[in-house]
Amino acid sequence: MASHEHSHHDSVPFDTSKIGAPAGLLGGILLVVSLAVMSVPDLRTQMLQSYLFGWVFWMTMVCGCFGLTLLHHTVRGTWGLPIMRMLESGGSARAFLFMGLFFAPVIAFMPTLYSWANPEVVAADKILQWKQPYLNPQAFVIRAVVFIGIMALMAWGFRRSTKRQDASGDVNEQHLRTNHAAPGILLFGLIMTFAFTDWVMSLDAHWFSTIWGVLFLVGSCMGALSFCVMLLMANAEKAPWPTVMSSNLTKDLGNLMFVFTMLWGYTHVSQFLIIWSGNLPEFTSYFKNRSDGGWNAVGCALIVGQFFLPFVALLVPRAKRAPMTLAKIAGWLFVIRIVDIYNFVMPFFRSTPMPAWTDIVAFLGFGGLWLAVFAREMKGVALLPKYDTRLQEALEHAH
Repeated sequence: MASHEHSHHDSVPFDTSKIGAPAGLLGGILLVVSLAVMSVPDLRTQMLQSYLFGWVFWMTMVCGCFGLTLLHHTVRGTWGLPIMRMLESGGSARAFLFMGLFFAPVIAFMPTLYSWANPEVVAADKILQWKQPYLNPQAFVIRAVVFIGIMALMAWGFRRSTKRQDASGDVNEQHLRTNHAAPGILLFGLIMTFAFTDWVMSLDAHWFSTIWGVLFLVGSCMGALSFCVMLLMANAEKAPWPTVMSSNLTKDLGNLMFVFTMLWGYTHVSQFLIIWSGNLPEFTSYFKNRSDGGWNAVGCALIVGQFFLPFVALLVPRAKRAPMTLAKIAGWLFVIRIVDIYNFVMPFFRSTPMPAWTDIVAFLGFGGLWLAVFAREMKGVALLPKYDTRLQEALEHAH
């Protein structure tokens, strides 16, 4: 734990430029490779499936960062101050627009991924015909543009406001953000529900879950929080964070991770109980497809790795006082989130969970470019908001 007496000149200032350029270059190359592979007819379907998996994971990171930004501005908790710039960068308007741009290949080859977008399949399926007024290619594209556009606009507005307040110190900016963030959370929840119903759940247009949006909302926030906590704790001794690091702060962040861990378990158990109690064949396909061919092992790994292990680890007060221990727990949660999204998406396409090389290419491609956007957004802003000094003042009073 960095102490308050830790001097700034003893630490190396946090610098994202070291990761931005290499990550962007790697991501750009791998996404070009992904697009090139799509031009090969024999590999197109597999590449598109992998591409969608990579896009969905990193889109959940963007949405999670934005959702936590809304939560911070609504409750104005001190826990959000050290990671606010990270959340703003990961869920920035530029990040949303970047993900929206690279959704184009999914739209271009929509019938390959979504059965309801194939006229021949729809013509032979009464259920898909009944869903056509809502679930059709034109409406799908319009909704995607609207959903991503609204979140990008909101993210731009909140970031612009925090920059203005840093420059002017006008407290009215803070009140304005709170007034907009509170209803914004409701809108965000609705967008998450409709968007991921379109993008993921409609891969099986015969099946649906009434808790699907909450599953993705909780998981997205968990992934974004774990990434930011991992980054913060790994750089706890680098300026400017030694001025705010304390056991109270790490405990708050650890407790928030604990909350999302419990919510993840609660929402997944709820989905299972809802489907089990309904006892209808058309609803059980989701679990049947994830109980054969090795997918059951993935499900068991998620139960242990994304609930029981972090639940027990975050119960230990000492783990939440030590930055590097908390960083390891956050790193584990981030990695297991990848498995979780894989388990959401890939069983719709594959009978076994063995990853293909295209999965790795697409995942790293999107990840590299997202990190490049993240690094660019982190440059040129105060890493700690100047308008709110509650953490610094609390640390000063503690000594």
